Amino acid sequence: MTPCSQPTSKQTLSNLRALGPLWVGVDGFAGILLGNVVASAAVGLAQLVAVHVVARVLRRPISAVSETLRAPTMTIASVFALYQGSFYAAAQMIVLPDMSVVERVCGGFAFAAFVVMPLAAVEGSRRLLVRGCIAYEYKRSLYYARLYRGAVPKLLLPHSRIEPPWVRRCYSVLVSSYCVDHVLLPALPLMIPFLITLLSLWQPLEQAGCSAFLAIALTLHVAVIAWVVYVSPFRFVHGTPLFVASTSLNAVLLLLMVVSLSQPEVLPRNAVFGITVAQLAVCALRMALMLCGLALESRLENIPTHRLWATGVSGSTTGTLRIGNGPLGGLDDLVGAMYEGFCSHDNAFPAYSPIAETSRWSTLPINALQHISQGDGEHLPLELASDYVEMVQRNTDDFAGEELSAALNGLSAIDEELRLRDELRLYVR
Repeated sequence: MTPCSQPTSKQTLSNLRALGPLWVGVDGFAGILLGNVVASAAVGLAQLVAVHVVARVLRRPISAVSETLRAPTMTIASVFALYQGSFYAAAQMIVLPDMSVVERVCGGFAFAAFVVMPLAAVEGSRRLLVRGCIAYEYKRSLYYARLYRGAVPKLLLPHSRIEPPWVRRCYSVLVSSYCVDHVLLPALPLMIPFLITLLSLWQPLEQAGCSAFLAIALTLHVAVIAWVVYVSPFRFVHGTPLFVASTSLNAVLLLLMVVSLSQPEVLPRNAVFGITVAQLAVCALRMALMLCGLALESRLENIPTHRLWATGVSGSTTGTLRIGNGPLGGLDDLVGAMYEGFCSHDNAFPAYSPIAETSRWSTLPINALQHISQGDGEHLPLELASDYVEMVQRNTDDFAGEELSAALNGLSAIDEELRLRDELRLYVR
């Protein structure tokens, strides 16, 4: 949108937009693209080396180390963070007249790769990441029901989580922030940059064309905001308001640009600078609230839960998982489907390897579920948490399909014991 901007906004945006934070000795859009590619590749290489070194030193499976080091989610996060600048630079390398043949060819290949990237994120998440969403039922716990009535806990505590653990840790950028099963959500961070960059291929120079250009860009922002408000996909309460605030700041900047085409004094440099600072403040606030929420979530104990949805591919099933004659009906179906998807040797991802450690939400050893299948589930200690799916997932390699189903059927009796323990803890504390 640079050709339609005022000289003051052009200069300010060029200084603050940070399209290419890494300078590699090449000026112009080619330097921005090359610097961003080098930065993302460096993050990916560092994470790959760290995973293999830690796995070799500690003699742990690569899958377990990848989960601990959040691989490859950090690489995906770096690519997403630099996507807007990289895609925009590739598009400008195609359309600007003063580019060389080599720059146009490189820009064309990069442009094609960036066009495919959101589609790959959507399709890969849909087909390869078999997952389910488990909601926290704070109101069913007497202790947490009283805590959850406050404004601060409602703001910081999450609504749900994604299971199994290795999916939400290794691919958190794609799936962990959402509590809604929508096929487009893995590409939500790329949605507006993708649409605006495609629009930037049209570079009008006259005032009428610039007005239409900025009006279309503003409409795209409003449409994305309306869709996010309608879907309300984030598992934290503050997710949707902060996303709307950040996107609205971009929309305000576009609106000021539309008005400034006829009234240049409307958009001084200070206004652009203030909007940019406000965007950075919203991003910092979102990060701080999310970190606080994750810290509080790690300290939750014995929260009653229920399954919201499950999605992915298990065997020949695509889309939302369906078992038997109807939709996924119970927790045993969910874990059974996950068992088939995760432990299949044909799966594109390696099977999840149970680690000899206990959940922070439970002090029960991971082999305690074996007692349920032997008929003594009523004598299990009260330390068994309500985090059923995670505990069962860690034992899928030790059970046959029938034993797993029997174990899950016995877990429903533990919920009453958890409720009683919760009441006792409420009065003891």
